[in-house]
Amino acid sequence: MIDFIVIRVCFALVERFYYLIFVSVGLGANMEYIFYYADYALIAVSIIVYWLYFAKMESSSTQGTLGKMFFGIVVTDLNGQRISFKTASIRFFSKLISAVILLIGFFMAGFTPKKQALHDIIARCYLVRKGKYTKIPAQA
Repeated sequence: MIDFIVIRVCFALVERFYYLIFVSVGLGANMEYIFYYADYALIAVSIIVYWLYFAKMESSSTQGTLGKMFFGIVVTDLNGQRISFKTASIRFFSKLISAVILLIGFFMAGFTPKKQALHDIIARCYLVRKGKYTKIPAQA
């Protein structure tokens, strides 16, 4: 939730600026046509912004977004190491799968032995308390 608020506030400013550009370019043109393409472009830009935010933050030395840092949670690989940008990207886009199946992928974390959501299993990651991590024992 913290991450959504941070991104949404920043993105609201970008969004306003973006629409101003489209309106000024489209003066005298069919505005409905201009806003139609502006909306799709804005959706694409928002996906890129969210992806870069989550992937860069989770693969950084902080190993988590602002919300995760607030709660003292870090994202690690199976060996307790920082994840790469590629792994963070896989984790981000795998959340779409978790969401599409009626959010079941997120709820899986409460029922899997290692408390992993579907996107964590796909990306081979763990969410752990900062400083509390030791190597996860192999499942018997």
